[in-house]
Amino acid sequence: MRILAMNLSAQLTSKLLKNLHLGRVSSDTLLRLTKQIIPSKSATPAPKVIGVDDFAFRRGQRYGTIIVDLVEHRPIDLLADRTAKSFISWLKLHPEVEIVSRDRSTEYTYAISQGAPKAVQVADRWHIIKNWKEVLERIFQRNYTALMQRLKESGLLITTRRNQKTSANQRVAAKAARDRRTARYDAVKRLEEQGYNILQIAQQLQMSRMTVRKYQSLKDPPAPIEKRRVRQIIDPYLTHLQKRWLEGCHNAKELWRELVEMGFTGSYKPVKSWVSLYREQPGRLLSEREKNRLKSNGELEEGEAYRKIEPLPMLPIEENQLEALPAPRNLVWLYLKRQEKLSRMEKKWISFIGEEPQLKVLEELNNEFLQMIRERNPERLEDWLEKCEQSEVVDLQTFAEGLRREYGAIQAGFSLKWSNGPVEGEVNRLKLIKRTLYGRGSFELLKQKVLGAA
Repeated sequence: MRILAMNLSAQLTSKLLKNLHLGRVSSDTLLRLTKQIIPSKSATPAPKVIGVDDFAFRRGQRYGTIIVDLVEHRPIDLLADRTAKSFISWLKLHPEVEIVSRDRSTEYTYAISQGAPKAVQVADRWHIIKNWKEVLERIFQRNYTALMQRLKESGLLITTRRNQKTSANQRVAAKAARDRRTARYDAVKRLEEQGYNILQIAQQLQMSRMTVRKYQSLKDPPAPIEKRRVRQIIDPYLTHLQKRWLEGCHNAKELWRELVEMGFTGSYKPVKSWVSLYREQPGRLLSEREKNRLKSNGELEEGEAYRKIEPLPMLPIEENQLEALPAPRNLVWLYLKRQEKLSRMEKKWISFIGEEPQLKVLEELNNEFLQMIRERNPERLEDWLEKCEQSEVVDLQTFAEGLRREYGAIQAGFSLKWSNGPVEGEVNRLKLIKRTLYGRGSFELLKQKVLGAA
């Protein structure tokens, strides 16, 4: 009965016991039994290696701290808040702690240095990579407009679909969205000039801190992201299709049969759709009102009743051509992927980005940084930091400065096996337990369930 009450809510346990004909026990009685359970501590040694992280009682408003024994893989305590003072007090009561794994929270960093100055601090590798990802995204956001402009001027953009005409309502909605983004950007810049920090700007404008930081890093209002071309099943056969088209073969059925003989596994429909892009078509029937308007503008000849659809020009696809520029957050993942897993198009994007003057050094620094983390080899960390500091990219300089402030913890994170992975798992389990309390359980009851069920 106590085991059920510990793992389920009191009301659910009461109903379950009744349905199983094991007796009628009220939810209040089950709660009282749960609170009487005292987790056994005698059988477990004092923790020497721990991980610490925060969890939300109510996201964005109130947080607590979970402490996990990384050797035994179990939670050993919950704290009612995430302040340095509370964690310092806990560490002083546990002088046996030798290693502490943490994220890059300044509160926990300060608490460990004060409460356990001899303990080795380990900066979690996942959080370091997450911070590096944020740096890359800010760099791409800052240079996105220049990349788009260079792509358009280069003539390397693949065009395999018509530009769809937008309605007046769509154009008005798009303009309103651009105006809203510009107004938010201007408001962030104005408050920044007045001396407000990121948190104050976010609270005043009711924006996330990530959005505020993004707008602060931009020199101009955010540019709209171009819609990316969807990869199609016939892409590997485009060169053959274009060659046959230029030779005079415009029959979709015949082209499809040729592709099947070459190993194409798709249906006839995508080949037909591709052919329709380059074939002259009569288009849809015009209404009398449209006819009169087009005739008055000189866009319709006498006797015509259909709107003509102009075919796309047949341009040969060159080896170095590119699709629509991915959004900054998608560009980041190209850099975080392993080199051997990159597709041919993704490698071309990295090469294209590397031609931008501000981004030439980025690929080399990124590969070195990820290799150090994957191989757990911090020997080249000092050289890598110096390269970042000597670069002209402000975001790289700031990131290197942050790593230097906790140099010892970063080195330990690169070399030791400990990480915050088990802690994140316990936070996930804590959330599941918290949901069974429906937001009505006290902190003591939550602590009892988390530690008792471990």
